[in-house]
Amino acid sequence: MSKSWFLVTGALGRCSMRPRIYLNVLHSNRDHRKRYQCEIILLFSNVLGGTRVPDKQIAVTLDKNDKIILKMLQEDCNVSLKKIGEKTGQSSSTVHYRVNRLIEEGVITGFKATVDPLKVGKEILAISLVTGRYGPEYSKKIGEKIGKIQGVWAVYFLLGNIDFAVMLRASSREELKEIVDSFIKIEEVERSNTYLILDRIKEDTTVQL
Repeated sequence: MSKSWFLVTGALGRCSMRPRIYLNVLHSNRDHRKRYQCEIILLFSNVLGGTRVPDKQIAVTLDKNDKIILKMLQEDCNVSLKKIGEKTGQSSSTVHYRVNRLIEEGVITGFKATVDPLKVGKEILAISLVTGRYGPEYSKKIGEKIGKIQGVWAVYFLLGNIDFAVMLRASSREELKEIVDSFIKIEEVERSNTYLILDRIKEDTTVQL
């Protein structure tokens, strides 16, 4: 199998090259492409450790058609411009313009394949609640250090007695212990409590519009 990098321009199923925003699609041959479940990453929360989110956000005004486009792209980022146009009542070129505008305005921040962690051996899911030592810009310093640790997929700074909620994935209990030990060793971390997630009741990264 070969690897190809695609960006949204003309049609989302057959994308042309464009810098910065990309979709990684694996296909068996040129005539028979496999369709992969994908997700649109929307800028909606201040998460440390992943894609950096600016401290101040200015909300973008979205009309009904923008919301339809975002909903359809979150459900399937390979959906054709024609199909979106049929839903919105607009031409493919107008939909194409709107998608690119949403990218330029930072509403759509990227395209990526959605991977089930259980299918790739990451069977251990956990959450750690971390308290840090207060100091100048301590949330940024601690959050960025924790976010760089392998196995940490989200870091949230909280309001209240607990400073951070840290989301973890691991393939074994030994790997989970190594991850937790790594951020406990951070000088600015005062203490942490880690909880093993027994079942995923709901896990949905789409943004409801």
